[in-house]
This record gives sequence, C-alpha cells and structure tokens, in this order.
Amino acid sequence: MKTKFANVFGAFIAVVAFSLPAFGQDAKSLDELLQMIESSSISETADSRQREAAFKGDQRKQAQLLKQAESSKAAEERRSDRLEQTIRDNDIQIAKLREQRDKRLGSLKELFGHLTGAAGDIRANLNQSIVSAQIPGRTEFLDELIAKMSSDTRLPSIEDIEQLWYEQQREMVESSRIVSFNRSVLLANGEQAEMDVVRVGTYNLVANGMYLEYSPTTGLVSELARQPAGHQAGAADLQAATSGFTKMGLDPTGPLGGGLLRALINTPTLVERWHFGGIVGYVITAVFAFAIALAAWRFVALMGMS
Repeated sequence: MKTKFANVFGAFIAVVAFSLPAFGQDAKSLDELLQMIESSSISETADSRQREAAFKGDQRKQAQLLKQAESSKAAEERRSDRLEQTIRDNDIQIAKLREQRDKRLGSLKELFGHLTGAAGDIRANLNQSIVSAQIPGRTEFLDELIAKMSSDTRLPSIEDIEQLWYEQQREMVESSRIVSFNRSVLLANGEQAEMDVVRVGTYNLVANGMYLEYSPTTGLVSELARQPAGHQAGAADLQAATSGFTKMGLDPTGPLGGGLLRALINTPTLVERWHFGGIVGYVITAVFAFAIALAAWRFVALMGMS
C-alpha cells in the first residue's frame, strides 16, 4: 500500500514538474518543489483577491457614475420642463403685447402699411432709374425703412418718413433736369474710361455722341453695342450745347436707356436683310441684276432701231 501511494505521489510530482519547468529548474529537491508550488498558489490567490477587489471597486464606481448620470438627466428634464413653460408664458405675453400695441397704434398701423407699399414702389423706381447712375446708394435708406415698418420691435421716425418724401420728390425733380456729370463708362471693347456723361431726365444717357445704357444690377454705365443710325449727331450737339434748344433723338420709354431705342438698334439694315437671305438671296439678286441689264440692253437696241 505504501509502495502504491509512493508511486502515485511520485507520478503527481513528475506531472507538476513537467507542467512547471521553471520551478523544476530552480528546485534542488522535491521538498523545495513542494514549497515553491505552495508559495505560487498563495501568490495566485492573493492576485485573484486583488483583482476581485479592484473589480468590485470599479463596479461600485460605475454604479455611482450611473446614479449621477440618472440624477443629471432628471435635473435636465426638470429644467427643460421649466424652460418650455417659460416659452409658453412668453408667447402668451408677446401675444398680449402685440394686441396692446395694435390697439395703441390704431390708424397708424394702416398708415404704416401704406408707407411700406409706397417705399417698395419708390425703391423699385429708384433701382431702375438712370438717376442712380449719377446719385448711387439711394435705395439703402429705403431698405432700412421697409425693414423697420415690417418689424415687430421697431417703428419709423418722423425723420424717416420725411426722408421717404424727400427721395420721391428728388426723383421727380431730377426727371426734369438735363445734367452733365463725370463717371466711369464701360466701352464696347471692354475697357473703362472716365467721361463727361449727359443725363436727359430719366430717359437717356449720352457721352461723346454715343448713347449709353445703365445696368441696375451692376451699377455700370456702358456704351451700347450698336448706336442708332442718324441720331449720334444730335447727341453730340446736346453735349456740346451750353444753352438754348438742341435737336436730339430721345427715347421716352426709358429708364434703362429705353426699350424703343433698343428696338431701333436691333432693327437690321437693308444690307443686313440682304445678307440674311444667304445663297438664295444672292441668286435672286444676280437674276434680278441680269434681268435689269438685259432689259436695259433691249431698250437701247429698240431705241436704236426706231
């Protein structure tokens, strides 16, 4: 029996020795090997307990963080409810204040509506007017005035209303004047040059005997790509005149330089119409010329016979 136990114990020691070669190399005897195994087990147990304690500590920390997050969430939800209630209260208060404002304004509200419409119409007219080529920036005030009258928190002042009347009156006065002023003009070749420009009311702009056009979108004054035939002399005479009356072709359809003037410029000449016919037109012209020549020859021959 003792022999059997000794064999089993020896086999166990051998298995442990093979599974722990480092211990087997350091151990001098079986007793030392047993001591090393025992100390290793104790060390592993201590490490396990340490890891377990750290895990439990982390678990408590995570639970604490979760509790804090839930508490913060609940606080933010309560704050959100308070803010939503504040918004509802403010909306009610704003509605009451607007109603109170409308009652106090009375007929002034209708007046502001008319002023807004008038300011919009004047702004559109000033944007298109060639007077803006001489006096730029007139619509900036009107933009601000319209913004004030459309706002719920601002009202136009007496000075603003007087300025609106002034701009309308100035446009009416300028439409009756013939004025010369200096400004940059975009030429047909793409270059810009400083010129003395003559403005005829709100109808046409001329310079150096040329008709000009004004672009409201860019604010540029440019030479027409094509000048109306037979009318440039009048434009030059007007620019050179200092007093009296001058005959000049005027387009009353202004204010961009005139739709009538554009139609006149775009009307093709007789030579251009002939070229529009292409080969067919050239053949017809040749046949016509041949027929005229033949008729003239026959006429001369008949006259000689008679």
